[in-house]
Amino acid sequence: MRAIIIIIVAILALGYFLRARPGGARGPSGKMSADGSHDMAQDPVCGKFVPVAEAVVRRPDGQVRYYCSDDCALRDS
Repeated sequence: MRAIIIIIVAILALGYFLRARPGGARGPSGKMSADGSHDMAQDPVCGKFVPVAEAVVRRPDGQVRYYCSDDCALRDS
């Protein structure tokens, strides 16, 4: 019984630490999956994650940036 409790606590702790790191379980690129079906980008202004297909895209200085809304895009300019 004690071993089962230790295993459960270890699994919960691992899940907590994976979510707590920067980028969560998505990794540093902000993409959730490699197959392209759930690509996410983090808005540089508010920090919200938004699907790339629905994001407001701006290319200042040739660098692509994704925003959750026009309001955040305007705040960053």
